[in-house]
Amino acid sequence: MRVRVPQFIFRKKKKYPRFVFCVVDTVNVMNRQSLIRSNTVWGALRGLETFSQLIYVSKQRPYAVNLTVIGDFPRFKHRGVLIDSARHFQTMKTLKQVLDAMSYNKFNVLHWHIVDDQSFPYQSIRFPELSEKGAYSPDKVYRQADVAGIIEHARLRGIRVIPEFDTPGHTVSWGKSHPELLTPCYGDGTMKESAMYGVHTKRQIFNPILNVTYTFLQRFFSEIVTVFPDEFVHLGMDEAYPACWLSNPRIIKFMRKNNLDDIKDVQQMYANKLMKIITSLKTKFIVWQDPLDDGVKVSKDAIIEVWKSINNLAEVVNMGYNTILSAGWYLDLMSGNDDWQEFYMNEPFSYIRTYRFTSLY
Repeated sequence: MRVRVPQFIFRKKKKYPRFVFCVVDTVNVMNRQSLIRSNTVWGALRGLETFSQLIYVSKQRPYAVNLTVIGDFPRFKHRGVLIDSARHFQTMKTLKQVLDAMSYNKFNVLHWHIVDDQSFPYQSIRFPELSEKGAYSPDKVYRQADVAGIIEHARLRGIRVIPEFDTPGHTVSWGKSHPELLTPCYGDGTMKESAMYGVHTKRQIFNPILNVTYTFLQRFFSEIVTVFPDEFVHLGMDEAYPACWLSNPRIIKFMRKNNLDDIKDVQQMYANKLMKIITSLKTKFIVWQDPLDDGVKVSKDAIIEVWKSINNLAEVVNMGYNTILSAGWYLDLMSGNDDWQEFYMNEPFSYIRTYRFTSLY
């Protein structure tokens, strides 16, 4: 077995897979030798995976491979799997098993939905109290060594790790240690920190009118971009339900003072400030489709992840955004009645008129 990667130079500094890298590999199985050619080391990894899947056991020999030539390249740059370890904590063993399975099938992005309302298992360097008070328990925490271990396990398999830290909603667990970040809700319009069943809790969703919110986000994300080496971070921004904001008299007063006519203007203000923070850190970002659905303007530099319906794909692409499609592939929605076949029949380009590789990842 020979593997050729043109102009490959060994460097002591770790090399990570990137969003723009192109993976092309050729596997050539001949009479006396096999050859893998690739233009990147990541392509060589994919070629080795292909070769390993060609091997079978025969009666004549313990291992055999048929003569063949395979030219392989990805149809999409982003071939991801999302793991939610906030609602359901996943052990390091499980996460690594998922990464192994991803490599077998040539997936190249782990979308790590690492925190949410339910728990905050990420152990922050600057704010360790977030996991101390926000995790399910002390043993349901990803320490810095754990995070580094997952990133390295993924790197050796040509897989990027993109963390998602969702705001302004889905942040109840943040408030366990930093209640000042969350908006006090007024269930009856007069009583502070009172819940309205089925609408909002006592405190929820980041408070968009306080400077402390953005100071915290600046410090927090400046840590995240050093811990996670990928050029992208997922900012969430989905399901930012405004009921708590609308119940808060200070926010209503702020809106009047600043000539904000609609609650979506408050959401726009928050989005603008967060996007500015991330951009200042020289990092790119992904958001769910929800801000666009709510009428919020999102930077054209962002990648929009479509999750609600496959039918939303064309609208987002036609708005000029680079897009990731998740709708149609939610494993938790499978009933077990052969509906897995729909996963294979889900063809993204059948939902958009123009065949644009530059827009759909």
